[in-house]
Amino acid sequence: MSLADCAFGYRDSVFKREFAGTRIVLTVTLALPRRWQPVAGYADVAAELTGRGIARPVARDVFDAVVAIRRRKLPDPAKHRQCRAALPQPHGDPCRNGVTVLRGAHPVLPIVFLGQLPDGRGRLKLAAGWLIDAAGLKGATRGRAGVYEKQALVLVNRGGASGGEILALAREVQEKVAEKFGVPLEPEPVIV
Repeated sequence: MSLADCAFGYRDSVFKREFAGTRIVLTVTLALPRRWQPVAGYADVAAELTGRGIARPVARDVFDAVVAIRRRKLPDPAKHRQCRAALPQPHGDPCRNGVTVLRGAHPVLPIVFLGQLPDGRGRLKLAAGWLIDAAGLKGATRGRAGVYEKQALVLVNRGGASGGEILALAREVQEKVAEKFGVPLEPEPVIV
């Protein structure tokens, strides 16, 4: 399939929509441009590069910065089985999802502008990790499943948890965030 056929978007593709449950991706071939330009606008990456004294990063610098950030924020896979980004960042526009109302009630709520839609409305991304943390679930443990202490988007198996226990915790997170903020979270991984 070509890049266009895959319809890749932010955490999205035809494999999550039209082909959901009917295709399995076995290999991916990437072609990178020869004239690569780093995009280090993500606050943590920019801070990491600045902290290392790197003003003009090359690809390896960005890679090393991302690895360092992930090592600080995410559990060590050798110690915790995990489901990263189990609950994705909610998207929407200010009117339909009440983002303006949410920001009024929670002024520190992180919101990222993703650009304009063809009809002129802005696309926004809410920080699901912030919502989960603000709902009091960061670090929560239910039986042998838990929400990771350093990154609320990560569900961890604290030892012997079943898939059902992980799903029950994910559903509790969804329910509590929806109850507190009126924001629906949908599981990102495909559950089979």
